[in-house]
Formats: sequence, C-alpha cells, structure tokens
Amino acid sequence: MATHYGITITYDDGPTYTYEGQMPPLHSTDPIVHTFSDLPAGGSLTVLFCCYAVTNWVAGKGQTESILAQPTQDGTLVVPPFAIKNNLVPLTSTSTYNFSEKLGLDSNQGRILLNVPNASPPTATVSDLNLSNVGTNLGALGGFGINELVPAFAYLWEASGQNVPRYGIKDGNYSGQLWTFQSLSDKTPPRAG
Repeated sequence: MATHYGITITYDDGPTYTYEGQMPPLHSTDPIVHTFSDLPAGGSLTVLFCCYAVTNWVAGKGQTESILAQPTQDGTLVVPPFAIKNNLVPLTSTSTYNFSEKLGLDSNQGRILLNVPNASPPTATVSDLNLSNVGTNLGALGGFGINELVPAFAYLWEASGQNVPRYGIKDGNYSGQLWTFQSLSDKTPPRAG
C-alpha cells in the first residue's frame, strides 16, 4: 500500500523540480493536486508521478508525454490527467500480509469498513463451516471478484438465518441455508457505488 508520493517535473533542457507528499487516507476519492509556483515558461517538460510504500518501494508510477511549458489556463499550465500503473508486489518466502480492515455492519449506516484497531482479523477456519438450517450458520464460501474499473468487489456465501426471499417463491423470507451475494464499492462508505 502506498503511503507517500513524489512529483517530478523535468524540462527537456535539464532543470528538474520535485515535490513530496503523503497519500490521501485509504479509500479516499480525492484527487492528488499540487501547484508548483514560479516555474519558467518555454520549452517542453514531462511530469512523473511515483507513489511509494513505507519502505520506499515504487508501488506505482505514471508519466506524461512531453508538454509545451506554456500556460493553458489563467497563467497556469494545467497538466492533463494521466494513467498511474500499479507495480505488482514482488513476493518472496519472507512476504507477509497484514490485516488492516474488514467489512462490518452498522445499524444506522449499513455496511462500513472497520479499520485496525477497531477490527480484528477473523479467527474462523473452514472447519467452522456449518450447513445446519437451524440458527445463524455460515455453510459455505463462494467466489470473490473485483472490478478495478468501477471500483467494486462482489462475493457470495451460503448461510442460514439470513431471512431473505427466495427467487420465484412467494412464501416470505427464508431462514434456512441459502446462497446469497453482495456487491460493494471499495469507496467509503462501501455502499457508495
């Protein structure tokens, strides 16, 4: 996960200007904006954006094509948006994953993301699955999918005690084992998408 970033402006004839900042909070949809003041006009330049992990590993980067260093809006050169490509984390025998958040349910807000320390990692294992129709039991886990373009994720499970309607059956809500799915945004709150 990226914790900080750097912006480097390089003129084709040599001078460079840099800025470093902290990444927005997790799940923020705010764009990263920075204004460089008093840069010279003339010639061409490129803008390089790199985001870094806490270890300074490059988690992603993107660069513009060469741009004329001339103002485009009210005496300011506004750089058009450009793509940032994520770098895959190199996995080794010492790689570890750290728990940072989980999906929770709030009676007022619905689905919410709980962050550490307010969330603890799950302790249940496959041996805890229970196909009983009596009570509230997680019977089976289904697939998990991610749509990076939206961005959203979906998952499915089989459980009892959900009290949900069955497709095509008009006998009210059902509390036995039933497959269910949910699709959520990875924004805050999760139902935002």
